Amino acid sequence: MMKRQLIIILVINAIALAVLGNHGPTTTREALGLFAMANIADSRTVVLPSAFGHYQEAVKIDNDKYLAPQPLWQQIGGSISYEIAKVFFGVEHDWDGLRRFYRIASYLGNLIASTMLIILFARALEVKGVRGKEILLMLVPLAFFSLVFTAGMVLQVHLFVAALCFWALHEINTGVYRINRDLPSWKSFILAGVLLAFAGCLSIPAIGVGVGFLAMFITQKDKRFARAVVNMIVGALIPIILTAIVIAIFSKQVGGFIPPWPEAVVRGDDSPGAVIRYFFHSTIGFNGFFLYCPLALIGVLSLVKRLNHFQRLAEKKKKLDHYARGQSLIAMSVYWGGILSLVLFWLAALMNGIPPNFTPEHLQMASIKIGGSSIALASNLRSYGTMQLLFLLPLLHYFNLHIFKERPFAKFKVFYHEAVRIGALVAIVGLASPAGGYLVPFIWSLNQIALSVTSYFPMGTLLW
Repeated sequence: MMKRQLIIILVINAIALAVLGNHGPTTTREALGLFAMANIADSRTVVLPSAFGHYQEAVKIDNDKYLAPQPLWQQIGGSISYEIAKVFFGVEHDWDGLRRFYRIASYLGNLIASTMLIILFARALEVKGVRGKEILLMLVPLAFFSLVFTAGMVLQVHLFVAALCFWALHEINTGVYRINRDLPSWKSFILAGVLLAFAGCLSIPAIGVGVGFLAMFITQKDKRFARAVVNMIVGALIPIILTAIVIAIFSKQVGGFIPPWPEAVVRGDDSPGAVIRYFFHSTIGFNGFFLYCPLALIGVLSLVKRLNHFQRLAEKKKKLDHYARGQSLIAMSVYWGGILSLVLFWLAALMNGIPPNFTPEHLQMASIKIGGSSIALASNLRSYGTMQLLFLLPLLHYFNLHIFKERPFAKFKVFYHEAVRIGALVAIVGLASPAGGYLVPFIWSLNQIALSVTSYFPMGTLLW
């Protein structure tokens, strides 16, 4: 891919995030995260004041001790950003200051994550021999016509997790390539282990991706893959040990054990029926990841087609060459890793329960008081496209490259282009309420757009 085209995409992405991104928290969940980040920076404690206990998203650990629901590493990273914002931007611990901090942290965090993902994806496509127009047809939809674009408008960690997981896939690809050519590969697998473990410390479902690779590699007869597993485990120990230290420090403050994902200790409705409905709507239902992200759905079809392709080759030749075996192994690892991620997502809901049912009766605005100001924020929103599963998008979309490279996938082109159009519509509509909505988030966002338009055209104008 020409460097100029990549630079243009990165510049457009940077401008879009700056212009279209939310300029302040719109939900109590985001506000609690902001308070936690500022609290860690100012008071060196993760515990929120007891006044936050009446907000439903606050995580109760003990009497009058509450935590923000965000992963601990996200809170720590945000506290560092808060320190920088205080020094360079004069951010203060009041509502206006926290709004400015939100904008700075959201923009810089999402800019770094999306830039990483775009550059890595472009590099991965070039390594695979995809050139020119085909790279643009793969890269532009990922960057602007998918949930990657929508997620970049709010303060969240899921885009960063997606970048980490895809970076790990890229390193594993490199490592397998070097194994097949009897070249040293330990650096790639150690780095992949670091990335996957760090992603798991930020998101429970992302653990499934790392487990998928380890499980498939360890079943190989080639001892070089056993060494790769050891290298990945060694790399994974680095973020695991660091996370254990962080947990020990914060658990001592709280007076009890807290996981790296505070939300994991929240108890909700854990009845089987409620969990099944929640899983259904989070995958293919009202806010289903695969419904809101058609590129991922086409990626699943491409991945399955790829695996069937290798199976047919094995039946004809009985023995795949080194390259085909390596690519088959990677495809199978992503396949089982994705399934394990969905299972972990379901188990997390089963063990901890789910938020209150999303009905009109639960539509509420929580009032947060900051520096004498009372701010009304939305509570109990349903995620726009289940951002928790966003890390699966680049992993699955990666296999769509075969649509442009191999003849057996040619018939997928029509479906791919339609998926891009639908994904563009979903991503653009989501800009109206990227933090989510009630009932059906897509319809909720359309409603927000209608309200915004009619506010500029009062009764008696041509619009009416």
